[in-house]
This record gives sequence, C-alpha cells and structure tokens, in this order.
Amino acid sequence: MNRDTRVFFDASVLVSAAYSLKGGSSRVIRLCELGGLAAVTSILVLNEAERNLREDFPSESLQRLNSFLQTAPWIVLDLPSAQAVAECQRLIDADDAHVLASALAGQVSYLLTLDRKHFFTNRLSQAHLPFVICTPGEFIQQYLPQHEDYPLPA
Repeated sequence: MNRDTRVFFDASVLVSAAYSLKGGSSRVIRLCELGGLAAVTSILVLNEAERNLREDFPSESLQRLNSFLQTAPWIVLDLPSAQAVAECQRLIDADDAHVLASALAGQVSYLLTLDRKHFFTNRLSQAHLPFVICTPGEFIQQYLPQHEDYPLPA
C-alpha cells in the first residue's frame, strides 16, 4: 500500500465523514487530503450522499462534504455501463450494484462502506473481487498499517 493506492468511498462513508469529523470515515478522507491515499468515488455516489445529507442532516454536514471534495484530489468516476451494473446485480442488491460496478471500473484496492447489510454478505465474500470491502474502522486497523509510509499523520 502506498500513496497511489485507490480507495473507493461509498455514500454511507461520505455521509458519516460529513456528519462527524471524529470517526474513521473522516480520518480516511483526511489521509487522502494529505496525499496518503487516492480517493475514488462516483458521480452517483456523490449524488446519493448529497441527497441523504440534504434530507436528514444539519446543513453544515453538506458544507463539510463540499469541503472534502475541494481539499482532496478526488477521482470521480462517470456512470458505470448498464452491462457492468447488470453483472453486479448478480452479486448485490440492485440499488447498490452501481457502487460495485464503479469500484471495479475504478481499479480500486479497497471499497469502504458502512452498509453491512448489502456489502458484507457471503455472496460478495466468495466472489473473488479484486478489492477488499471493509468499513473505515477496519481499514484503519487492519490495512493502513501496511502502508509504506505508516504511520501517516491524521
């Protein structure tokens, strides 16, 4: 793991980071802001995070999300192909297939999510995906110590 390691952020992680600056979600984004990792997400994930923040969270949370997007060098992926999404629907709920398809297209090493119900299933764990699916906390505890520059400032 190094500064070029691509980490995909699901909407649940972006919302969590925007709501609380103290948790693992915001810590991983901070590492991306400092250039320690490459932050990846998709336009659909950003739209979902923004919609959730507008509907259910204080307005400063949306401002924090916008700040994150301006201060870290994000790789924002376009819409995944319909075929890629359809293939991913065999592995995951249709509403989350675009996330999986985007992570595959983005050639990431890690997909960070807080959605345990849909992403931490036997079907996905047995799919031999080319990336690890984990929560931000698991990423920090289990995988970040493998970074060539560890410990990184946070």
